[in-house]
Amino acid sequence: PPQNNLSLDDAVARFAEIEYVVSAKQDFPAALAFTDRLAASDGMDTVRFASALCKTDRDKHLLCVSGRDRNMEDIDKILSHASHEGFRNILAVSGGSLPGDTLKEVQSRLYTESVHTIRSVNERFNSLLMAGCAVNPYRYTPGTVFPQYFKLMRKIGAGASFIVTQFGWDMLKLQELRWSLARRSMHLPSIARFL
Repeated sequence: PPQNNLSLDDAVARFAEIEYVVSAKQDFPAALAFTDRLAASDGMDTVRFASALCKTDRDKHLLCVSGRDRNMEDIDKILSHASHEGFRNILAVSGGSLPGDTLKEVQSRLYTESVHTIRSVNERFNSLLMAGCAVNPYRYTPGTVFPQYFKLMRKIGAGASFIVTQFGWDMLKLQELRWSLARRSMHLPSIARFL
């Protein structure tokens, strides 16, 4: 979603052609992903924007819900709004810093862990929403790989039902992720985001 300084009608007009192309695809599944990286600061409300843009097939699209600058009450309101509007796929992320943030600003911010969002989806919206989680498989030393897989196992343990990778382009690392899950009999669908 764009920043708040743009009207909702103008924002929808800017993205209407993209939404049309995606929704018109019949030969393979296609959907839009709506991130809310700026929503907590000066971005347009993600669910409101996605609802205005997508009139049909809302259950196909992916809404990212960031824990940056949000407590669980705020996140539950977003999840309730998304569910009410007909969206079904939620990608829970803890959030991160924005360009221009200082270390002091980052350390003073509230970050609600994605594990808590995933639990909330499963406890409060189980029949209405499906929670996914993010993972970064593009790590190359044991000291950086193992923490990523540990966090992934925590998210799956909390109830994540699909995985979305961070941006990257290393097919061997994507295969390693799939093998690692298969060894644990965790056959979750995954979406690879390519850079």
